[in-house]
Amino acid sequence: MIRFMVVVLALACAAIPAHAEELTAEKRANIERLLELTGALALGDQMAAAITNSMAASMKQNATEDRQRAVDIVAEETRLLVSENLGSLVAPITDLYHRHFSGDDIQGLIAFYESELGRRTLGEMPGLMQESMQLGQQWAGSLVPLLQSRVKSRLEALDQP
Repeated sequence: MIRFMVVVLALACAAIPAHAEELTAEKRANIERLLELTGALALGDQMAAAITNSMAASMKQNATEDRQRAVDIVAEETRLLVSENLGSLVAPITDLYHRHFSGDDIQGLIAFYESELGRRTLGEMPGLMQESMQLGQQWAGSLVPLLQSRVKSRLEALDQP
């Protein structure tokens, strides 16, 4: 029985996250500084604007003048609402960073993003991500004929007695 309890206790301890430290005021401030340095919250605002603009553009294609004005209003109100409420995202994102990174990790990330290489990385990342997405789409597109052939062969094999 004692062995069983020791095993259960060991398993319970193993389930505790490696970064199970308290979220101190200092760590919270450091996480918020990291979010500011990386532009993480501004990125959310930019993504919302991009999605809204894309939605508005697709809705406007066949819209009458009155409907276009309605689409403009929806887009404008969406951007305003996201902008006004973006602050409510800080606490859950802070908790997320807290769960995944130790205080030392956060300080190391701040030091990196304050460095010349970190600032350069932040400047290059949007273009890098865009080019990576384009490469990924091209790569996936190149696999479509092969995938179609393989699926067709397997489906044809199902029809064989």
